[in-house]
Amino acid sequence: MQTAQHILHDTFGYPEFRGKQADIVQTLLRGDNALVLMPTGGGKSLCYQIPALMRDGVAIVVSPLIALMDDQVANLRAAGVHAAAVHSGTPPETVRQLADDIHSGSLKLLYVAPERLVSERFLKFLDNTTVSLFAIDEAHCVSQWGHDFRPEYQQLGLLAERYPHVPRIALTATADAETRADIKHYLKLENAPEFVSSFDRPNIYYQVIEKNNGKKQLLDFIQKQMHGQSGIVYCLSRRNVEEIAAFLCEHGLHALPYHAGLSLEIRQQNQHRFTHEDNVIVVATVAFGMGIDKPDVRFVAHLDMPQSIEHFYQESGRAGRDGLPAVSWLCYGMNTLLLLKERITESQASDFQKQIELQKLNAMFDVCETAACRRQLLLRHFGEQSEPCGNCDNCLHPPAKFDGTEIVQKLLSCVYRVGQRFAASYVIEVLRGKSTDWIVQNGHDKLSTFGIGDNLSDKDWRNVARQCIGLGLLNNDMHNYQALMLTEAAKPVLRGEQTVLLRPLKREKAATKVAKTDTWLRTEREERLWQALRQWRVARAKADDVPAYVIFGDKTLREVVEKLPKNQSDLREIYGMGEAKIGKFGDEILDIVAEFVSGSLNVAQSEKTVSHQHSNPRDDELLRQLTVWREMAAKRDDVSLHAVCPEESLTDLVAFTPEQMVDLNMIYGLGEVKLGKYGKEILSICAPFSGSLNDEIKYKQLFLRDLQEWVAMKAEEAELPEFQILGKPAMRALANKLPETLDDLREIHGFDDEKIAEYGEELLEMIGAFQVA
Repeated sequence: MQTAQHILHDTFGYPEFRGKQADIVQTLLRGDNALVLMPTGGGKSLCYQIPALMRDGVAIVVSPLIALMDDQVANLRAAGVHAAAVHSGTPPETVRQLADDIHSGSLKLLYVAPERLVSERFLKFLDNTTVSLFAIDEAHCVSQWGHDFRPEYQQLGLLAERYPHVPRIALTATADAETRADIKHYLKLENAPEFVSSFDRPNIYYQVIEKNNGKKQLLDFIQKQMHGQSGIVYCLSRRNVEEIAAFLCEHGLHALPYHAGLSLEIRQQNQHRFTHEDNVIVVATVAFGMGIDKPDVRFVAHLDMPQSIEHFYQESGRAGRDGLPAVSWLCYGMNTLLLLKERITESQASDFQKQIELQKLNAMFDVCETAACRRQLLLRHFGEQSEPCGNCDNCLHPPAKFDGTEIVQKLLSCVYRVGQRFAASYVIEVLRGKSTDWIVQNGHDKLSTFGIGDNLSDKDWRNVARQCIGLGLLNNDMHNYQALMLTEAAKPVLRGEQTVLLRPLKREKAATKVAKTDTWLRTEREERLWQALRQWRVARAKADDVPAYVIFGDKTLREVVEKLPKNQSDLREIYGMGEAKIGKFGDEILDIVAEFVSGSLNVAQSEKTVSHQHSNPRDDELLRQLTVWREMAAKRDDVSLHAVCPEESLTDLVAFTPEQMVDLNMIYGLGEVKLGKYGKEILSICAPFSGSLNDEIKYKQLFLRDLQEWVAMKAEEAELPEFQILGKPAMRALANKLPETLDDLREIHGFDDEKIAEYGEELLEMIGAFQVA
């Protein structure tokens, strides 16, 4: 374990193991199996990555999404670990290259999709390979009780029979009792110890409000509580995603849509911007998120109620993975509940599966409706008891309750007297004494309950009905137009044997329910260093073409501000500073801190450690003209400035001033739509300045033109979109680094082993020929 501690510190930059990590590592090092349940951001990956580096052979990691694999591989490579991913469709030549790395002992972790792993060809490959361990990530996918059921996961039990002496570890962040039982059964881990960490994410503030003009409520939340922060907004439909993203952009926010109906290129571009930039909001369906490991997401907002507590926990858990304060905000209404119930009942699933999904939906609705601590209810769902958390809206702003027994009795009685055959809207019309043609035709204007609720509004009665469903007194008959039905729990209420407490029917102002503020109160002086480090991180990430968090997370930069390291020895005491990152970035960090301590730090010039570019009259004038043009274009087209082009595009246009239309393809933040609309205008502004580029930038520009022609040719030959050959970020990185070896190519984000095997030699030859020319 002493060696494990050294790897934890020297490779990954963490001072000590957290929770049960050390016990799990020890279990795998002994050669034993394990089942690990650990919350999102709890450090599951380290539990198998460290044993993989210590045991002989290669670790095989099962992961359900290519994006998830690529993200893990990128992080490992940034830490100096040789890792790779292989999935269905990977060319045979890539597999052969990986096999050489595996047999030489250099490749320590190989990420695979489950369907690839269980193929007979891959298993035969493993039969002649030294495997250090099998790690099955997102193990809840094995269970029909789980929220992301994947039938191919159930075949992974064969690993126990075929490789009985290789330790296996199954990991998940969300699994109730039934799902855990399925994981142990299907993966043959009945005798494996369970390591169950607390599911609590104490840094997340939970806030739930009733929907009343959801778009405006969302905008108020972001502007008042989350201004300038990165976040995710989840919507139920693709149409809502598009509308909400456009709405947020109209109000000056950097919002991007993401759903399965968008082209793969647009999805990749938007995901790239979200992971690589600060202060970007992604508006998405649940198609977005599982492959995202961005630690500094400060909020996750649900504009519609999720369909289960598992979905909600996993999606909201994407906030605050760095352990710093974050917010989960949920806006819900009855319409969403009914829509989700309808989707379930009309699906092609078995009756058993439908029953499971309806139970999970009702449990989620209970979380929305509860007046008690929301975290207690969430944790109870996963079998964990806790005290009130003090960090949710109900704890910090307890809702007042009143005796609503008489009101509830009126509603329940009316539901009974109309025969439990009508939806809430009809029942409310009877209660309020509305003599509609339908009510008169049915004779319900003669009922004793007709008009007994005219003292409350439609909105108030809908609130009562929603609370009664949440309390289990009413249910919806999904086979009869969502008709309200009494439950057994309603009988003692109707008989006057049980009191019912309700929350106030008048909606509280959501603005009063705000999250706790970040406890890190920076001084004005500290703020200067904090912003300088963040600007340096963005510049370094762009130069290396990796997400900013792959450079360093906010938690690391925060410790730099607090501890002010003077030398590399001090850096080793900073959270997240492993040897590989100290070697690569240490001097730059120390330079920035030294300038800060001496009082000579200029925040506006903090990128100079990366770019070494300084402002000059030429750049200032071009930036001025581009800024004026952007403001005029935004006013003319009645859109936000960001909708014309982001700030980063202006900076890029100054640094890489385009001369031809093809040059615009490589400008940061300009997609096809913006180029089609504004490309000619941009070129006309840049034309007088393009001849004064320095030789180094001009050289890169010429290379990028050749590279784009090569990509277009390869795409035509393979009958593929160009971005599937090489994306724009990868092309930019090639021009910046001009790699000389295949190992150099591996350092470029976006180049996996498949692409290197397919195009590596040809690209190196092209780079060499260009340099000679």
